[in-house]
Amino acid sequence: MEIVTPPLRSKNGKTNTNQIKRKPGRPTADAEINIENLCDVAVNIFAEKGYSGTTTTEITKKAGVARSLIHYYFGNKEELWKASIKRLANEFITQFEQSKKIHKDLDGVEMIKVVVRQLVHFYAKYPALPKIIAKEMDEH
Repeated sequence: MEIVTPPLRSKNGKTNTNQIKRKPGRPTADAEINIENLCDVAVNIFAEKGYSGTTTTEITKKAGVARSLIHYYFGNKEELWKASIKRLANEFITQFEQSKKIHKDLDGVEMIKVVVRQLVHFYAKYPALPKIIAKEMDEH
């Protein structure tokens, strides 16, 4: 059984006769992709404007998702912010743990060098993170 959504209206008010068909039940992995994208977009906007300068409306518009998605999955802007930062932190921790296993024979100073290099590469991959850190330090 398929669920057929009502016809969509375009900006000019005309009805779009191409109906969207979806299967009943829970959303598939596409929903996870939207959440990841939402968190990525949120991190970039938080980095650019800071927490207080960012609105959920702006995040959802840029992510191309409904505003209700934030409220459904996160509850509010603060929880989205926490989840977005936690996602980055978890990725860094995962990379750090892998690096620790690879470089388990290094002494303290050499291991610190590896961690610093890893942090530089991580910041290069996620340039929003150091910006967020700097903005948070300025705000507090």
